[in-house]
Amino acid sequence: MKERFKDFDIDAISSGMSLMKTAGKPLVFTLPELECGQEYAAPMSEFLDSIYIVPLETTPESLIGYPSKMMVCNDTLYVLDTMKGKSLKRFTMDGRYIDKIAGVGNGPGEFVEPTDFYVGSQIEILDQFQEKIIVFDKQGSFVCDRRIPFIALQFIRLDSLTYLFRSSDSQNYHIDGLLDYNLWTTDTSFNIKERGFYREKGEWVPLWNPDGMYSADGKCYLTDFFTDTIFSLSPGGALEAQIVMDFNGHSSPDTYKDKEHLRATNKSDKYYICFNYSICNDYVRLNVGLCGYGHDIYYSKRAGRCIIADNILLDGEGIQFHSIDCSASTAMGNTFMFLRDCYELLDNPDFGKY
Repeated sequence: MKERFKDFDIDAISSGMSLMKTAGKPLVFTLPELECGQEYAAPMSEFLDSIYIVPLETTPESLIGYPSKMMVCNDTLYVLDTMKGKSLKRFTMDGRYIDKIAGVGNGPGEFVEPTDFYVGSQIEILDQFQEKIIVFDKQGSFVCDRRIPFIALQFIRLDSLTYLFRSSDSQNYHIDGLLDYNLWTTDTSFNIKERGFYREKGEWVPLWNPDGMYSADGKCYLTDFFTDTIFSLSPGGALEAQIVMDFNGHSSPDTYKDKEHLRATNKSDKYYICFNYSICNDYVRLNVGLCGYGHDIYYSKRAGRCIIADNILLDGEGIQFHSIDCSASTAMGNTFMFLRDCYELLDNPDFGKY
């Protein structure tokens, strides 16, 4: 295994695939056999109690261009639009528009582009172009701008004293000790503490999947594009394997050198984790790639089985819900939440009753 997690506190690394041995026992399950080019469907009754469609209010102020991230906090839905709308908007859980946090500009409390956000005791918005985090209280009132001394593309608040940042390994050449790292933790003054996902010069170029960082129920999860393991990361920098997938006789790609190598991977029988994933109380939702096509797989912790559900058949009606066509997702309690294009839902008005 390459030193992808170099400098993080790892108890031990196995000599095989990227399996971390830790004090806790990870959840281990075997992925089902997939066929290249095959699309799979599963009845809703096999693994879901219900599907609810909540249309977001569509006023000129509430429209969203392309949502890239969503979070739920205190029964409020936060939706980040990094492209067309360049905004962070809030909705009630029944879809009613509340307000927009901040706006585009170069002044205090404004951003050139809202690159990422996190909601904890406060609302924090990352602007990579101005290299700052903009802080608001939970009512949406501006508190302060906090300058960061590096370029970051994503962040998560691990606790009240610790941040986790992600960026390209080549963007922070001006920071001593940060060049060639993709991940690092800092204190609240943005002093660097631990680093991870290291690129060995001339040897290995990582393809760090931006959807590999995920936060739910107070835990931070990490996974690499080419790995079989989802880890949790503690504020102290300790990595622990939480979920380990048996690839059912298939291997995962071990390197990513260039576009030609990626194209070859997409034509092979190797499995890899792609797009976003979600973890809730009783289920793990993954998107597993094979031959360049992603498959939505749900693992039931209670039943101990995997279900492939690229399409969910709404029982008795012959209507299919395409579960992989979502631009952002999250989980809360025992509920998966997806943001979907409204046009498909308008074509199927019966969706709302499931």
